[in-house]
Amino acid sequence: MIPIESKTLRFGLGCFETLKVYDNQEIAFFDEHFERLIYGSQVCGLAMPNKAKIKAEILEFVKKNSLQKQEAILRLILTSEAGLKYFLEPYKQTNIKLKLNISSQWFRQTNSVLNNFKSFNYLSNYLAQQQAQKDGFDDSIILNEKEEIAETSNANLFFLNQENIWLTPSLQSGCLNGIIRQQLIVFLGAKEQILYIKDLKNIKTIIATNSLIEAKNIKQVNEQFFQEVDTKPIKSFLRKTNL
Repeated sequence: MIPIESKTLRFGLGCFETLKVYDNQEIAFFDEHFERLIYGSQVCGLAMPNKAKIKAEILEFVKKNSLQKQEAILRLILTSEAGLKYFLEPYKQTNIKLKLNISSQWFRQTNSVLNNFKSFNYLSNYLAQQQAQKDGFDDSIILNEKEEIAETSNANLFFLNQENIWLTPSLQSGCLNGIIRQQLIVFLGAKEQILYIKDLKNIKTIIATNSLIEAKNIKQVNEQFFQEVDTKPIKSFLRKTNL
């Protein structure tokens, strides 16, 4: 148990990664996630175990504990008190297309080093999503202090414009350089650029991406509706790339 006076609780000192385990027990993009966790540990000043050793332990753990033909979530949690801990939980993907609003309370700071990894300082993300759900949406699009589009509370965004060009917010917007984001920039030939809410009028399709959902259609942003795109080729590409 983490003591109440710990830096983890008092300051949110810690970092984490959330990985998908496929139904064949393969872990999606383990090395990429682990490298980001190492970066986070260095920023936070936390000790990390030997990568080769801990990877072998985690792979064995997943093999023994995950169910075949069922996807799972692998969570890696790093704190000063407990070191690196990991656990599995079931994952159930839904086919629901997401409804988003624009957060008016929570903003991304473009120059924060915390944008580069997943730290325990996720309260603003959590509260943004909670407020969106209270307002009848699934999540919020979060802007930065310049009113540029950054991401949602837990996903990167890709936009297909009327000229059939995929766009995604530049890292200068303060968005996380997500593992799936990196893959899809290549697969979709997406251009990184600064985007504003006013640019949505020239957008016909939006997808949200992260390591669990991989790619999911955005049905609506505020009162504007968007066309659905087939995400099966994206998911197939990600699995092939992970092999």
